[in-house]
Amino acid sequence: MTVKKILIILTLISVGITSGYSFISAAWAHSQAEKQEKAGMANNPYASLYQSYLEDFIRKGHPGVGVLIRTPEEGTWNGGAGYARLEDHTPIKPDHLFFTLSCAKAYTAAAVLMLWEESLLDLDICIDRYLPQDICDNIPNGHSATVRHLLAHTSGIPDSDEERYIIEIINDPLAWTWRYDLEGIYGMPALFPAGTALEYRSSNYILLALIIDELVGSHAQFFTTRIFQPLGLKNTYYKLEPGLPCPLQQVNLYFDRYGDGNLENFTDVICVFYHNVHRGSSGIIADLNDCALFMESLLEGKIIGPQALEVMTAPSFPGFEWRGLGIGVIDFTDNQGITHRFYEMAGSGEVGMAQTRYFPAEGITISAATNVGSTNRPNAHDHFNGLFYDLTYAVFNLRSDQTESRGERLGKKVLKKKVIR
Repeated sequence: MTVKKILIILTLISVGITSGYSFISAAWAHSQAEKQEKAGMANNPYASLYQSYLEDFIRKGHPGVGVLIRTPEEGTWNGGAGYARLEDHTPIKPDHLFFTLSCAKAYTAAAVLMLWEESLLDLDICIDRYLPQDICDNIPNGHSATVRHLLAHTSGIPDSDEERYIIEIINDPLAWTWRYDLEGIYGMPALFPAGTALEYRSSNYILLALIIDELVGSHAQFFTTRIFQPLGLKNTYYKLEPGLPCPLQQVNLYFDRYGDGNLENFTDVICVFYHNVHRGSSGIIADLNDCALFMESLLEGKIIGPQALEVMTAPSFPGFEWRGLGIGVIDFTDNQGITHRFYEMAGSGEVGMAQTRYFPAEGITISAATNVGSTNRPNAHDHFNGLFYDLTYAVFNLRSDQTESRGERLGKKVLKKKVIR
């Protein structure tokens, strides 16, 4: 979706939206275990260093940011800076929920691989075996792309051009649905023959969600009963959880509509828009602890078994060794020249950015999210990736005098080879 289209859609949807937002309330009551964790956070020897990076991110003009860092030695540190709601200066707190955007693709990929483990689907069979004929007849490569191609973004299926739906949005803004989005690619040419190249497109994961629907009835129910509930992800929301589309404790969401630095509160608009449209490719709302727990559980074999995990983490296409299926597989070198491998889910959009990376060998997790996106803010991606890399260096190098603020440079380097949505 182009910036122009986003602006048109959001402007139309936002007609009648008032400036009153009531989604951020007082902090939830904490259990004794959470109180003890807070005490551990306060005693973390690197807390002031971590916090300084968050404050620096806010000074660059962003509304709010939250970070969770978990290490075997120091336990869990969960900090924040800036505001969950700018209008009344509600501060970011550890229990706030963030839009995780394309992080949802990791959950969808895991769900598909769970069904593969149960012999309910074949990764290398054409998607027309699982999807309705009217869809496959109309989408490019509908009779040649396989399930694996969708997972790997090698299907050649494009994303839709929403221009054709402007009149319908004017007539009824809330009528925009995932089906409108999918029908936008009907009759379009393929990007390339299936399996011959890799281009990141969210349509792949919309189709994967539809395949899960065809196999088990509801991909959302599958997420809830097979992933969220068994893992104890009590602060993760997708389609069925009570409190949607704007759950309690969710941060407000801000959009720089005109690229002039003026942040507008689009919480109501985005909550309804994402809940109504996105399936499989985006739409999960969660706190950082749940994000961390999901990635830890995934890589520790608590969601899928060893064979499926090997499939998920293998390079998805020649030249894209850092991209697995729904997640990134990336090597990081510390100041001592030691290489550490981490696995990452990430997302970015109009009103937020989120990343969670897990280093299984070291037992280290870093998760971060912000409530403003990169659309119309050219430096936002660099700032967010810079924050992440500064935190990563701090965690691995341990001493503030050894921790160079090289994050923005490294963040830009990674962005050249990564497409995050």
